[in-house]
Amino acid sequence: MKRPFFLIGMILGALISASDAAPPPGRNDGTYLHEVRMVVETPHIKWLKPNAKGKPKVLFLVRRPGIYGRTIVELAQRMDLDYTAFLYAPDQRERDYWESNIAGSRTPEKEQEAIDKLSQPYDAIVLIAFDGNWLPKQAQYYLLRQVQGGTGLIAADCALPWPTKPAPEGRAAITTGVPFSALPAYSLPEKMKSYGAAKWQDMPARVVQTATFGSGRVALIRPYGFGIEPEDEVYCNYHYSLFLRALQWATASLKPDFTWKEMPEGAAFERGDLPNTDVSVKLSSTLQAPAELAVVAAIRNPFGEEESRNERKVTINSGDNDLPLAIPVLSTGAHFCDVWLKSAKGVEQYGAFGFTVASPVTIADMSFDNRFHELGDRAAELNVTFSAPLPTAGQLAVRATDTYGRQVANAVYPVAVGATETKARVPLDLVVALAQWVRVDLLPAGGNAAAGVPFDSRQALLIVRRKEPAEYPSLLWGGVEHGLDGLHQLRRQRDIGFNITLVGTAQDESTARFAALADMQLCSYATRIGPVTDGKEGTVTNPEVMKRMVTDVIERHRACSQYGVYVYSLGDECFTGGPDQALAPSDVTTFREFLKKQYGSLEELNRVWQTTFASFDEIQPVDWGKATDPKQFPQKHERLAFIEHLYARSVHEFRDAFEAMDPNARVGAEGSEPGDLEETLQGLKMWGPYSDRRIDVLLASLAPRSLVRGMWWGGYHGGTLDRPASVKHFWRQVFEGVTNTNYFFDGHLGHHETNVASDLSWADYFEQIIPDLRQIYETPGPLISAATSKDFGVALLWSQPSEHAGLFYAPFGPPRQEALAQFSALDASGVNYKFVTTRQLETQGLDPKEVKVLLLPMSTALSLQLAEALRKYVEAGGVLFADGSAGMMDGHCAMLEMGQLDGLLGVKRTGASQVKPVAVKGQGNLLGRDVTVDLTGIKADASLRADGAEVVLSSGEIPVLTQRRVGKGAAVFLNGSIAERISRGEAGLSSARDLMGALLDTAKVRPLFAVEPLGSARVYSHALGKVTLLSSVRKSDKDTPTIKLGEKAHVYDCLHQKSLGETDTITAPSDSRGFDLFAVSRDDLKAPRLTAPAFAQRGTAVKVAINLPSGEGRIVRLDVHRPDGSWVRVYRKFVTLKGNSGNLAIPFAINDPTGVWKIRATDLASGLAEEEKITIH
Repeated sequence: MKRPFFLIGMILGALISASDAAPPPGRNDGTYLHEVRMVVETPHIKWLKPNAKGKPKVLFLVRRPGIYGRTIVELAQRMDLDYTAFLYAPDQRERDYWESNIAGSRTPEKEQEAIDKLSQPYDAIVLIAFDGNWLPKQAQYYLLRQVQGGTGLIAADCALPWPTKPAPEGRAAITTGVPFSALPAYSLPEKMKSYGAAKWQDMPARVVQTATFGSGRVALIRPYGFGIEPEDEVYCNYHYSLFLRALQWATASLKPDFTWKEMPEGAAFERGDLPNTDVSVKLSSTLQAPAELAVVAAIRNPFGEEESRNERKVTINSGDNDLPLAIPVLSTGAHFCDVWLKSAKGVEQYGAFGFTVASPVTIADMSFDNRFHELGDRAAELNVTFSAPLPTAGQLAVRATDTYGRQVANAVYPVAVGATETKARVPLDLVVALAQWVRVDLLPAGGNAAAGVPFDSRQALLIVRRKEPAEYPSLLWGGVEHGLDGLHQLRRQRDIGFNITLVGTAQDESTARFAALADMQLCSYATRIGPVTDGKEGTVTNPEVMKRMVTDVIERHRACSQYGVYVYSLGDECFTGGPDQALAPSDVTTFREFLKKQYGSLEELNRVWQTTFASFDEIQPVDWGKATDPKQFPQKHERLAFIEHLYARSVHEFRDAFEAMDPNARVGAEGSEPGDLEETLQGLKMWGPYSDRRIDVLLASLAPRSLVRGMWWGGYHGGTLDRPASVKHFWRQVFEGVTNTNYFFDGHLGHHETNVASDLSWADYFEQIIPDLRQIYETPGPLISAATSKDFGVALLWSQPSEHAGLFYAPFGPPRQEALAQFSALDASGVNYKFVTTRQLETQGLDPKEVKVLLLPMSTALSLQLAEALRKYVEAGGVLFADGSAGMMDGHCAMLEMGQLDGLLGVKRTGASQVKPVAVKGQGNLLGRDVTVDLTGIKADASLRADGAEVVLSSGEIPVLTQRRVGKGAAVFLNGSIAERISRGEAGLSSARDLMGALLDTAKVRPLFAVEPLGSARVYSHALGKVTLLSSVRKSDKDTPTIKLGEKAHVYDCLHQKSLGETDTITAPSDSRGFDLFAVSRDDLKAPRLTAPAFAQRGTAVKVAINLPSGEGRIVRLDVHRPDGSWVRVYRKFVTLKGNSGNLAIPFAINDPTGVWKIRATDLASGLAEEEKITIH
């Protein structure tokens, strides 16, 4: 007894002062990280509910992130508990850096919370994966003082830093009643080996240690349950029973009056001896008088099915008692017998034991022709073999149940006497989920006492792959926490619309299998690209290194690829490494080959570089940081272009390897640097850029519509105090038409950026987002993704050399800010736009019938070939707008005395460039249109003079805005930057819009609408069949923009699903979230017509026809509701109409409820709907 007092004294003497400062204001809510809430109920057995001994007060100290907080809820579902929870992140950087703006997370706050909670009295304290050393000394003192005084202490999956006195005699009270022999986690050889045990009988001593600390009992348990296989739901109840039995033993107030002395754990029976066999459970009573109790005995199999339940009254005498239990006829294999002793107060005691039943004939094996099928396959062939010839005729029952509990197949096949195998078929026409459990029961054919009880049962997983999700693709980063609690969490994510999970894939198929059990397709985080070289061996330029890297990645994916991986991600935040990284010898050799292709000859390279190399072998990559001489600009450009080329090559190496392994592979990266996006994208089927409007438009301009596109958003909280508003990032992506997949970060249980707490409840901020997600998934997401951006014939030039030039020469600013400014001017003008690239123009030219207006945003570096293509474009009728430094370099970024476009623009240079501020404000006539332009404060090149161009506006002798008619077209030049002026407020935007208006008028580009007030919203137009969609992104929630149409039309509010009538004025609704979507049609749209049978049998695929007048290309959503009114997510379908009609089938499951079902077809564009009823028998 001295040692505990001594330890307490030491801790008391070392008390540290705790911070009593309140959390500063302006921090994000942290409830989901610091509390454990009983919100989500999962299947469970009530072991000690209601508890005859009452509800103990228990403090749980658990680690996060992870599933540990959920353990508290699982225990409270099974036992009456008055619990308090303390959750902490063991990583100090996590607490004090990453979570610093979340209330309650910082170390001083957590320390004070621990002190406050441990200062309160408890009946028991439970540590789960918790390092007691972390507790501040004062908190440790409070904890040990309580335990020394009699409070129980349980430590699970962690060691105690405080000395205790062993008390092994207490172990049996915990372990007797836990079915070790029948739990794979404790009885499989590989599991026992991890505990150092040779047989299951050794496991109780390995798993449970008991001790004392003063008057307190201490139980240390090493559960294996955190790795429970997902499908083994029944085992989870016995896993948590171990915790509860430890809690019952250690907690003084729970001391039972009845204790198990012996249970027939591991008993074995022959099926032929049943049901004429009893077993005996031995228990002891500490009561002086006999007790009249009820004994309840329930037997269940490993599938979790209750096979029998018996309840009877018994008299338990003081001292030892025998409790006989009857064993009925059972199938072969393991079983569990759960026993409760109940009084009028509740459960007095409980426990369980495992036993086995043997039979002369069992199912030796079940196998499919292929355990991986495709959605649309008719059936899977099944072969079942027996351990011996059947002594009598039997039958094989085959049923398949998907992960939603829908039964999709059920049939019985006769099996002849003497058979050693039989075949069966599993029809797949009712399948909607990825994973189905196929179960076979070998049944006797006779009418004896054993009829209906299988000789043996087996089940196996059948995967039916699908290429696309049935709903809007929604990708969740993380969310895979192996184990049953992790499966529950992933299924909750699936229930609110996430249907793809991004995870790192292990070498086996476990992760893909786990995701399939939640009906989630896999986005495999395969690798991460960057930097493109190690500077020593080289990577992509060293075939041996690259082959090794690629082979490693591919081999890790062979198993999971069978599950139908949705996309193979080459990583997030992939990066080139930049132009200043060290290059390996193989890189330098490859660089020289790269230069040969770029220049064609050494003579040309020397001319451009102003060098005198005698051989390409003499060339060394320029030192990026030290190369400041303008003569070295081409070398800087080529070094960066080479790095981008290696980046693309690396991406393509992995792409080719994945496609060789999996012909259906989609490969790409997400949240990554684009490099030279045009080259990088070649052959890819997925790309997710950083959210950047300019790159978004470039991606949409270059990529096929089928490319999987998305941009990360979600639980990030750095720099924001309005986390629910983060969903606006997703709204914006969808409404700008630049994404077709939701990318949400993060789904890890209890992580600070997650959407789900460790107790499986939603984080508070995310719960506010769920309605937005549902609305996007059901209307604007699929609607805008199916539409095409309306092409007005307006484009901007993407010049990769000019992007490079902007890094070392940008007298008017870089191309990025100029392009964004031109976007704003075009948005204000009411037209869509796209990019065309240097490569496209150099190889194909540009047809003014397709691109009527071409803008050159700071297109500094232009080749002679490109300049010639631009001249031909203008002469053929194109309208060109150039600005600032356009053409001041050649295509290799070499500075020029005369610009590549000077002749086309009608200007000349009188000397070296002299960029200085000018003041220009006034009216002029631009291409026949009077414009009022305010260019006050912009910078212009004073060395320029007009030479064939007409000056529209000038500052003294300096031409600021010029125009020149060339052939059938016109070239307009702004000697300055739109970005510089547009940043100065509404006047600048108005001037820019007037400039664009003149260009558009000349090219006969007719905007469909105008937005008032100017700049209050960006509106994008999309074509969907005969309907035009207008997606509006407001500048702020307070703005109430009005959209003025060019003519009257029938208008429909897609988000509110109502008609606004025939009008030429659309006023944004006041209850908008800042995003509006309207459908505009010349014709009055009609509701879809739905044709379905009035009656149908469950277990059949019911055909439904949809007809929509003038509906070509439109999207109709079909929703199905059960007789009780509940919506069935897995029956939701989106149909793209061909002509005016569409056909589909609703696969009603065999166990779907009978009654009147409702099906509703909604035209997403108009919101008009029709409903029909089907009576299911």
